[in-house]
Amino acid sequence: MLLLGLLHRADGNPHLEPVAGANDHPRLRRGWSWLSFLFGINMSYLSDITLPLIQTLEHFTGLPAHQLAGHAANLDFWRSEVEHRRRIIGTYQARFNRMSEAQQAYGSIHGFGTKSGHGFEGPVPETITSLPPLRKSTTDSERKALLKQLDQAFNVFCERLKRESLIESDDAEPAAAADGHPRLRAGGRS
Repeated sequence: MLLLGLLHRADGNPHLEPVAGANDHPRLRRGWSWLSFLFGINMSYLSDITLPLIQTLEHFTGLPAHQLAGHAANLDFWRSEVEHRRRIIGTYQARFNRMSEAQQAYGSIHGFGTKSGHGFEGPVPETITSLPPLRKSTTDSERKALLKQLDQAFNVFCERLKRESLIESDDAEPAAAADGHPRLRAGGRS
Protein backbone atom coordinates (compact mmCIF):
# COMPACT_ATOMS: atom_id res chain seq x y z
CA MET A 1 0.00 0.00 0.00
CA LEU A 2 1.63 3.23 -1.17
CA LEU A 3 0.69 6.13 1.05
CA LEU A 4 2.67 8.85 -0.68
CA GLY A 5 1.31 10.87 -3.57
CA LEU A 6 3.18 12.91 -6.16
CA LEU A 7 1.96 16.47 -5.73
CA HIS A 8 2.97 19.69 -7.43
CA ARG A 9 3.77 22.79 -5.44
CA ALA A 10 2.70 26.24 -6.59
CA ASP A 11 6.07 26.67 -8.31
CA GLY A 12 5.38 23.56 -10.39
CA ASN A 13 8.07 21.37 -8.79
CA PRO A 14 6.85 17.87 -7.89
CA HIS A 15 7.38 16.52 -4.39
CA LEU A 16 6.24 13.56 -2.34
CA GLU A 17 3.75 14.21 0.39
CA PRO A 18 1.75 11.88 2.61
CA VAL A 19 -1.76 11.20 1.39
CA ALA A 20 -4.46 12.55 3.69
CA GLY A 21 -5.04 10.20 6.61
CA ALA A 22 -1.83 8.27 6.01
CA ASN A 23 -0.55 9.03 9.51
CA ASP A 24 -3.46 7.02 10.88
CA HIS A 25 -1.87 3.76 9.79
CA PRO A 26 -1.23 1.55 12.88
CA ARG A 27 2.46 1.11 12.13
CA LEU A 28 3.00 4.86 11.96
CA ARG A 29 1.11 5.36 15.22
CA ARG A 30 3.51 2.83 16.85
CA GLY A 31 6.50 5.00 15.98
CA TRP A 32 7.64 3.63 12.64
CA SER A 33 9.30 6.24 10.44
CA TRP A 34 8.08 6.72 6.89
CA LEU A 35 11.21 5.08 5.47
CA SER A 36 11.00 2.05 7.71
CA PHE A 37 7.27 1.82 7.00
CA LEU A 38 7.75 1.88 3.23
CA PHE A 39 10.50 -0.73 3.31
CA GLY A 40 8.72 -2.88 5.90
CA ILE A 41 11.35 -2.72 8.65
CA ASN A 42 11.00 -1.33 12.13
CA MET A 43 14.16 0.55 13.07
CA SER A 44 15.03 0.58 16.73
CA TYR A 45 16.20 3.65 18.62
CA LEU A 46 19.70 2.17 18.68
CA SER A 47 19.73 1.86 14.89
CA ASP A 48 18.09 5.25 14.43
CA ILE A 49 20.93 7.03 16.24
CA THR A 50 23.86 4.77 15.29
CA LEU A 51 23.39 4.30 11.55
CA PRO A 52 23.55 8.05 10.77
CA LEU A 53 26.85 8.27 12.70
CA ILE A 54 28.23 5.30 10.75
CA GLN A 55 27.16 6.95 7.48
CA THR A 56 28.75 10.25 8.54
CA LEU A 57 32.07 8.60 9.43
CA GLU A 58 32.03 6.72 6.11
CA HIS A 59 31.35 10.00 4.30
CA PHE A 60 34.29 11.70 6.05
CA THR A 61 36.61 8.92 4.95
CA GLY A 62 36.12 9.81 1.30
CA LEU A 63 36.62 13.57 1.65
CA PRO A 64 39.59 15.45 0.20
CA ALA A 65 42.44 15.89 2.70
CA HIS A 66 41.75 19.59 3.38
CA GLN A 67 38.13 18.83 4.33
CA LEU A 68 39.19 15.79 6.30
CA ALA A 69 41.54 18.02 8.32
CA GLY A 70 38.52 19.99 9.53
CA HIS A 71 36.92 16.83 10.89
CA ALA A 72 40.23 15.71 12.41
CA ALA A 73 40.20 18.93 14.45
CA ASN A 74 37.00 17.64 16.04
CA LEU A 75 38.16 14.06 16.56
CA ASP A 76 37.45 14.27 20.28
CA PHE A 77 33.80 15.01 19.46
CA TRP A 78 33.51 12.14 16.97
CA ARG A 79 35.26 9.78 19.41
CA SER A 80 32.77 10.75 22.15
CA GLU A 81 29.87 10.16 19.75
CA VAL A 82 31.21 6.65 19.01
CA GLU A 83 31.73 5.95 22.72
CA HIS A 84 28.21 7.18 23.51
CA ARG A 85 26.71 4.78 20.93
CA ARG A 86 28.86 1.92 22.23
CA ARG A 87 27.71 2.65 25.79
CA ILE A 88 23.98 2.74 24.96
CA ILE A 89 24.21 -0.40 22.84
CA GLY A 90 26.17 -2.16 25.60
CA THR A 91 23.68 -1.20 28.32
CA TYR A 92 20.57 -2.10 26.32
CA GLN A 93 19.84 -5.32 28.22
CA ALA A 94 20.02 -3.62 31.64
CA ARG A 95 17.67 -0.83 30.48
CA PHE A 96 15.29 -3.38 28.97
CA ASN A 97 15.23 -5.36 32.24
CA ARG A 98 14.51 -2.20 34.28
CA MET A 99 11.69 -1.23 31.91
CA SER A 100 10.13 -4.68 32.08
CA GLU A 101 10.36 -4.84 35.89
CA ALA A 102 8.90 -1.34 36.27
CA GLN A 103 5.92 -2.18 34.04
CA GLN A 104 5.22 -5.38 35.97
CA ALA A 105 5.59 -3.59 39.33
CA TYR A 106 3.22 -0.81 38.31
CA GLY A 107 0.71 -3.26 36.86
CA SER A 108 0.73 -5.46 39.95
CA ILE A 109 -0.27 -2.44 42.07
CA HIS A 110 -2.54 -0.52 39.70
CA GLY A 111 -3.63 -3.24 37.29
CA PHE A 112 -2.96 -3.80 33.63
CA GLY A 113 -6.37 -2.76 32.34
CA THR A 114 -9.22 -4.87 31.05
CA LYS A 115 -10.10 -6.78 27.93
CA SER A 116 -13.42 -7.87 26.57
CA GLY A 117 -14.33 -11.43 27.46
CA HIS A 118 -17.34 -13.41 26.33
CA GLY A 119 -20.16 -14.28 28.68
CA PHE A 120 -23.59 -15.80 28.18
CA GLU A 121 -25.18 -12.37 28.00
CA GLY A 122 -22.55 -10.73 25.78
CA PRO A 123 -19.16 -9.11 26.32
CA VAL A 124 -17.85 -9.11 29.90
CA PRO A 125 -14.83 -7.04 30.94
CA GLU A 126 -12.01 -9.21 32.25
CA THR A 127 -9.14 -7.87 34.33
CA ILE A 128 -5.71 -8.42 32.83
CA THR A 129 -3.55 -9.88 35.61
CA SER A 130 -0.16 -9.81 33.86
CA LEU A 131 1.42 -8.58 30.69
CA PRO A 132 2.82 -10.86 28.03
CA PRO A 133 6.62 -10.81 27.91
CA LEU A 134 7.99 -7.68 26.29
CA ARG A 135 9.58 -8.02 22.90
CA LYS A 136 13.03 -6.50 22.51
CA SER A 137 13.42 -3.89 19.79
CA THR A 138 16.75 -5.45 18.74
CA THR A 139 18.27 -8.89 19.03
CA ASP A 140 21.68 -9.59 20.51
CA SER A 141 23.02 -10.35 17.03
CA GLU A 142 21.65 -7.06 15.65
CA ARG A 143 23.35 -5.11 18.44
CA LYS A 144 26.63 -6.96 17.86
CA ALA A 145 26.42 -6.24 14.13
CA LEU A 146 25.70 -2.56 14.84
CA LEU A 147 28.75 -2.35 17.13
CA LYS A 148 30.89 -4.04 14.49
CA GLN A 149 29.75 -1.58 11.82
CA LEU A 150 30.35 1.37 14.15
CA ASP A 151 33.84 0.21 15.12
CA GLN A 152 34.75 -0.50 11.51
CA ALA A 153 33.57 2.95 10.33
CA PHE A 154 35.50 4.70 13.12
CA ASN A 155 38.63 2.63 12.49
CA VAL A 156 38.56 3.34 8.73
CA PHE A 157 38.05 7.05 9.48
CA CYS A 158 41.02 7.06 11.87
CA GLU A 159 43.18 5.09 9.43
CA ARG A 160 42.52 7.73 6.80
CA LEU A 161 43.43 10.47 9.31
CA LYS A 162 46.70 8.66 10.04
CA ARG A 163 47.43 8.13 6.35
CA GLU A 164 47.03 11.88 5.78
CA SER A 165 49.26 12.55 8.85
CA LEU A 166 46.45 14.40 10.59
CA ILE A 167 46.69 12.39 13.82
CA GLU A 168 49.21 10.23 15.60
CA SER A 169 48.55 6.49 15.65
CA ASP A 170 47.62 6.36 19.35
CA ASP A 171 44.81 8.90 18.76
CA ALA A 172 42.89 6.35 16.71
CA GLU A 173 41.62 4.53 19.79
CA PRO A 174 37.96 5.16 20.71
CA ALA A 175 38.97 6.22 24.24
CA ALA A 176 40.00 9.87 24.52
CA ALA A 177 43.65 10.87 24.76
CA ALA A 178 44.97 11.73 28.23
CA ASP A 179 44.00 15.41 27.95
CA GLY A 180 40.73 14.58 26.19
CA HIS A 181 41.89 16.06 22.88
CA PRO A 182 43.48 14.47 19.83
CA ARG A 183 47.10 15.26 19.05
CA LEU A 184 46.94 16.71 15.57
CA ARG A 185 49.63 17.37 13.00
CA ALA A 186 49.80 19.62 9.96
CA GLY A 187 48.69 22.83 11.67
CA GLY A 188 46.27 21.26 14.15
CA ARG A 189 46.51 21.28 17.93
CA SER A 190 49.53 19.46 19.29
